[in-house]
Amino acid sequence: MFKEIKNKLIVITLLFGAILIAPIKVFAIDNSKLSSKEVSKDKIWMIRFNIKLDSNTINNSVIVKDLSGNKINIKLKLSDDGKTILVYPPVNNYDINKEYILYVEDNIKSVNSRKLKSGAIVNFFVKDNTSSSGSSSGSSNGGSSTSSINAIAKVEVSPVMKNFKVINIKSSNNSNIKKFKIEGNNNLFDIGKAALSIVNDDKVTIYFYGEDGNNLIGKGTLDVSRTADNLDIKIQ
Repeated sequence: MFKEIKNKLIVITLLFGAILIAPIKVFAIDNSKLSSKEVSKDKIWMIRFNIKLDSNTINNSVIVKDLSGNKINIKLKLSDDGKTILVYPPVNNYDINKEYILYVEDNIKSVNSRKLKSGAIVNFFVKDNTSSSGSSSGSSNGGSSTSSINAIAKVEVSPVMKNFKVINIKSSNNSNIKKFKIEGNNNLFDIGKAALSIVNDDKVTIYFYGEDGNNLIGKGTLDVSRTADNLDIKIQ
């Protein structure tokens, strides 16, 4: 009997161990299908995810703004399979010869409450052409014709010592940007990772680098006066 119990315990242990070491699927956007580009005025974006979405979390998580920061009245719809968000243009379509920014924020959740690994930013320019067929594709055959580079940041200010700030550059629409530095701090941080720094002013300059940390791609100003999320940084 003890041998039989021992064998059962071994089987249970092995099964439990297999569960623990099984890879956990990361909830993420299919970035290969979402890139900056020239689009028609009636462009419908398709934002694809690898896991089904919680429909209650999408409405305030995907937004479009013009370069002046005005929010555009778009319409969102979740696909039948629950893995794709369709972003419909405003009723009168986008303005021709104008640039917009599509933000996918990281507060979207999956049906099993997993948090999105990282958000995304897409710049797009509306060109003067006829309505597009098959405009629901988010794929691109080329790069963006615009020069605007943006990043999204999160700032947490210590309630005890106001000059202690946690800065997280969550994402950028430039795929070459992999790391960043904070003005007054010589450390190099990875995009998507939180960084603690002492900042005495209400605004700070963020420097953006490539993978090697040597190639400066650009810099931008970040408001760190208060705790806030999804702050837009214009990179120059």
